[in-house]
Amino acid sequence: MKTVAYYRSSIDSQENSIEMQQNSVLTCSIDMALIIDEEYIDEAVSARKVSLKKRPALQKLLQDINNNDVGTLFLFKRDRLARNVMEYYEIYQILRNKKINVILTAPNEPPVYYTPIGEYLELIMAGMAQREGEQIIERLKQTLKSNFQSGKNPGRLPYGFKWNKETKEIELVDEQVQIVKRIYQELVSGKYESLKELCSVLGLKGNGKSWTSADIRKIALNPTYIGLRTMNIFGKDVTSKYERLSIIDKNTWEKACSIVTVLSPQKTHQDYVFEQVFFPLQDLLICSKCNESLQKVKARRKENLKYKCLNHSSVYVFKSTIEPLVFERCKEYFHSLLTSHFHELFDRYEQNAKKQVKQKIQTIEEKIQLMNEKLITKVDTWYHETGAPYKEQKEIEIMALYDELAKYKKQKEQVIQELSDVKQLREKISNYQSSMSLSYDEIEENRQLGSFFQDLIQQVKTDGKNCEIVFKHPFLRTQEVLTS
Repeated sequence: MKTVAYYRSSIDSQENSIEMQQNSVLTCSIDMALIIDEEYIDEAVSARKVSLKKRPALQKLLQDINNNDVGTLFLFKRDRLARNVMEYYEIYQILRNKKINVILTAPNEPPVYYTPIGEYLELIMAGMAQREGEQIIERLKQTLKSNFQSGKNPGRLPYGFKWNKETKEIELVDEQVQIVKRIYQELVSGKYESLKELCSVLGLKGNGKSWTSADIRKIALNPTYIGLRTMNIFGKDVTSKYERLSIIDKNTWEKACSIVTVLSPQKTHQDYVFEQVFFPLQDLLICSKCNESLQKVKARRKENLKYKCLNHSSVYVFKSTIEPLVFERCKEYFHSLLTSHFHELFDRYEQNAKKQVKQKIQTIEEKIQLMNEKLITKVDTWYHETGAPYKEQKEIEIMALYDELAKYKKQKEQVIQELSDVKQLREKISNYQSSMSLSYDEIEENRQLGSFFQDLIQQVKTDGKNCEIVFKHPFLRTQEVLTS
């Protein structure tokens, strides 16, 4: 692919002339031992007044990039491409998708990154060529840090505190604060043998739900209650003193932390090593009463390990009973697949599965597009805002939007992986033929059982006495009676 360069000069400015840009690019290309195969020049064109669609050289460049003719692009500065935030972001997406190696030759011009945080930084720097990009990012970091340390943006507050949007102050929730103080008092009293016992004493929370050991642990170990807050800013933890939030003295807090650690479930030599136990039906076993997944339950003896519904104590199945049964039914089902119209049935399944996954991807892409537009608008507003309080608020909103955008992109990656899994499924099922002669104990040892179940089973519904196995490809089911 070609190594190219793009130049643009403005009508009303001689600061970045075409000749100056060419000299800068030429010097850099010689240093890197790269030959410029083609140059694209838009002369006397204002990027503020003329849209990218009306710049012929830029349009030709983007067309060549989309045709996979370009591998490396030299630019003097990123503002040569566009000053409008939305236009620059559109070009950036093309460069990123085609993995173009962008080389910026101006001094102190930050490099182009295609990472998630790089995308965010590009948005911030878009259209801001009169300032140094690194200074802008550093200012944003310092602003977020300053807001956090001054209390303007305290981050997510724990139980007992709330943020007043009108006064811009952290407020104590008296009723919750009293409960927090009671939790610490009860912990340091030393009269409890487990956190579960303390939960029963506390009764219900304000939302009507019961206290859990995790709730107690989260409160006991949180340094906010002694006036210390931590926030992650661009990958670095920043700690700040919030003395007005201190409702517990340090000695009590440290003692409570130690006690919580002791009261947390501890492994002993009598316990079965839970982390080494493999539960291949995890997330596949469903309670027929509430449609929630059965959870794995530890035990001192291996034969007592089981899957159990957290909502219905009567719904549980022993690991040693359910797994061999499901394995044998899978073998029977697998054999029937291979001896029947398997390929015709699988073609139908594969076609439907691909269609469903593509619909998911389309829905997520629409959400990503909407979030991109919102993010661009926020950044543009932030850039033109002059009032410090409003600018700081926009920075917080930008960070929140970027987090939401990252969430949707992660969802898209997961769905794309689903599509890849569907395409590989036929080959994986064929490869399982060699496992059909193995016993349950033999296949359990090499951990192939988990993928075997995941590929063949949609779900296993049970009420503790009976189970219904729903198979994939196409969806068939079989009912079994469980015996103790």
